Amino acid sequence: MKKIVMILFSVLLFAGCSIHTVPRNDLNSLVDDVFSQKIRMHSFSTEGYKYYIPHGVIMEEKHDYNQVLSYNNNNYYLYIDVISYYYKKDNSKRDDTVKYFTKDLSYKNKSGYIDIEEEKDFYHIDAYYNYAKIEAEVKKEDLEDSIINICYILKSVQYHDKIIKSMVGENKLKYSSENFSLFDEEKDTSSFLEYVKEYDTYYDKDGELPTEDQIKVDSLED
Repeated sequence: MKKIVMILFSVLLFAGCSIHTVPRNDLNSLVDDVFSQKIRMHSFSTEGYKYYIPHGVIMEEKHDYNQVLSYNNNNYYLYIDVISYYYKKDNSKRDDTVKYFTKDLSYKNKSGYIDIEEEKDFYHIDAYYNYAKIEAEVKKEDLEDSIINICYILKSVQYHDKIIKSMVGENKLKYSSENFSLFDEEKDTSSFLEYVKEYDTYYDKDGELPTEDQIKVDSLED
């Protein structure tokens, strides 16, 4: 019994994270509760950034600065905008139409928003925080769990400044801002989910995110 207690204590100690059960039935309080927590665990790490993947969430696809995550057959489309982070330029574009739920996020000098639209059989979630964005369409019974998951992911994103500087500042990888800046005024980010529905993927044949022009061209070809 003593060994079991010591093992549990060690797990909690090394986890170093204050994640706990959050209250339900109040989206506003739910979001505040998650963002008020200290998240020190990071279960996914790659060049330039890392973040925490909540229990039950599965990474389905990984393409550089974009991932497809899933939970209970709901897909979350995550975009990391390292170019905007490097230049400290907020390129997020927000839809100002009436929503089922909307909330501005502002925690420790980082900002963003969560917007939720109610559809017939699902909710459309558009969440942005700290130069990272998640779009999702989730079943109505999974809304609260999905909001918790999405908040944990966005809250936990941390950037590795030295790596990003070597990639962007010195231009070693020769990426243009268009490769990463998915939230600028020339792009309608909701089109990416429309592209997913049309082609069952949000990457083109070369493994890159489709541009807005490509989405329009593909639609005309049909």
